[in-house]
Amino acid sequence: MSVSKLESLPNEILTDILEKYINGVDLLICFNFQQNRRFDALIRRCQRLRFNFIQCHKDDFRFCYGLLPAYIDRIEELAISEEGTPGQIYAFLSRHPTFELFTRLRTLYFHFDYDTLDVNYIRTALESLSKLNIHTLSIKAMNIKDNPEFEYAVIRLFLLQSLKCLTLKGSWTNMNWDNLVYAESNIEYLTISGIGFRLQDFDHILQFIPHLKYFDCGITNTYSSRRFRQIEKKSSKTNKLKYRLRTLILSLPEYSSLTLDMLTKYFNNMPDLHRLEIKTDAELLDADAWKMYFETSLPSLTHFSLRTTTSFANTTNVESVLRSFQNSYWIEKKNFNIIITDHEALTYGYLKIDQINPPARYKYDQPVTRCWMAPNRTIDNGMVTIDKSINLAIGDENCISSCPFYYDNVKYLVVANVNLSILSWLTTHVNCSQIKHLSITSADKRTNTLCSLLACVTAVRSLSISFDLISANSEIFMTTDICVKHLDTSINQHSFSGQDIILLGQCFPYVEHLKIKTSDLFNVPLLEIYVKHLHSLTFEMQQMDQSFDDDYRRQMWEYNLKRELKFLFNIKDSTITIWINAAAYKDPYWQKYAKVPSDTTTAATNSANKNKKNSRSSLFNFFK
Repeated sequence: MSVSKLESLPNEILTDILEKYINGVDLLICFNFQQNRRFDALIRRCQRLRFNFIQCHKDDFRFCYGLLPAYIDRIEELAISEEGTPGQIYAFLSRHPTFELFTRLRTLYFHFDYDTLDVNYIRTALESLSKLNIHTLSIKAMNIKDNPEFEYAVIRLFLLQSLKCLTLKGSWTNMNWDNLVYAESNIEYLTISGIGFRLQDFDHILQFIPHLKYFDCGITNTYSSRRFRQIEKKSSKTNKLKYRLRTLILSLPEYSSLTLDMLTKYFNNMPDLHRLEIKTDAELLDADAWKMYFETSLPSLTHFSLRTTTSFANTTNVESVLRSFQNSYWIEKKNFNIIITDHEALTYGYLKIDQINPPARYKYDQPVTRCWMAPNRTIDNGMVTIDKSINLAIGDENCISSCPFYYDNVKYLVVANVNLSILSWLTTHVNCSQIKHLSITSADKRTNTLCSLLACVTAVRSLSISFDLISANSEIFMTTDICVKHLDTSINQHSFSGQDIILLGQCFPYVEHLKIKTSDLFNVPLLEIYVKHLHSLTFEMQQMDQSFDDDYRRQMWEYNLKRELKFLFNIKDSTITIWINAAAYKDPYWQKYAKVPSDTTTAATNSANKNKKNSRSSLFNFFK
């Protein structure tokens, strides 16, 4: 909707739009003191604002950050994150070490990197939430180390009386959930992922969060220790509660020793459970045993999904397992399904599909190369619809194309070789309009095939592709309707000449996050001219080829690098991610660690300098 059309709306509707549907960052960048007095007055009158700084451009963050005190007591939703924007949390907490001034804050997304922030900053910020009526809280802790003070601060979050929705994601292994004995929480929706959570910790979660309705957790250990057996005996005498849980989602570790008998005591106390989803490699594919549990322990269950992989047995046993669920009882249960998948590496040429890292938390989110489903409710060998979120990998050698399924909810697709047969299968068996991330490793010489694929995946915002495929099909990418925000060209090593950067800007004008694999960094400053909307840049560091004797030497190397460079960055494995702004482009790092530029690079640099003044776009068009 253009600004002229917005102006025709009455003030009440405009205020509702500004408060409920527009990010505060866009509001200040595009509208505040950018349009007219009427808009400025409406913005000043807004009482419910939401600021989402996740993967925000650094210059936009600084601009809004300076104006934030004027709106701080009207912000209901706040999202800050280090993901793709290293240093954002530190910059935010340096001025606002607590959230106490955000008096109207109800929703907070707090995603931080332990390596770039002192744990005392985090603990102070979390403790300040006790002064607010926070309703929804999401914490994502990257590279977190086991720290008793931080764990205690996390446990105290369960005491927040106003908190209804809590999400905890991280990578720390030691978490003493026994401390929940001192709490009685009002939380109704809880997600725990990547944190030390044992099967026996269910006792504490379910007992001390009596109002829990939705629970999604990743269990890291199913081993029953002597200490647990003692606790179990004690709790069996004292705890006769019937839990209110309505949805339970379990993700179990590889080679889990879980059995149905271990889940019995929990199922017996869940009479209101409506939805049960389990992801596991354990041998839980006993159709008769599940039928008994449904009838005796889970009378209210209406949706059941068991997701497993072929690692629990060799693939020759899959057919016999599927037949055990092919009976009248299971067929009549329309929403009861067993899904078995295979995630073996798919090879095309020199490249393995598993070298492409998808946005996955669990193995079950890795691209699927083969899939089976039971029971089969189709007539005359029709296609079975799988509406569960499944990521796919398609190639010439794998068997996924022989499966009679229609995949209605594919978010991530890897295509090893775009050809006519694969394109035909995709358009018949996959709802391509749902795909958000696309990886392409090769394509045949018929450019219309790649063009037809891109025409189907109009919702794609993240693209992984070799640079050679971009240069060979530049005209297609210049005319496609997909609006790529995340671009990964690190599948293969390539030169990063000035002409390459110009081509990237022409093919993907709205790209915000770029990942490359190159040793030629001299031309990075040209991105400011030709890739104007870039927020972050990720590349492999040549210095990381050296080996460090211990963690201390590596930490000292990173510390000295941070003192040397002017821009904010984060190092993970052998790659570095930089939060881009004008100062980052001017840093001497690009000349210090770069190759000598070629003649074409120098020509592109000179051309860029001549056109630099005319390359700026308006702030409003920036958010097109």
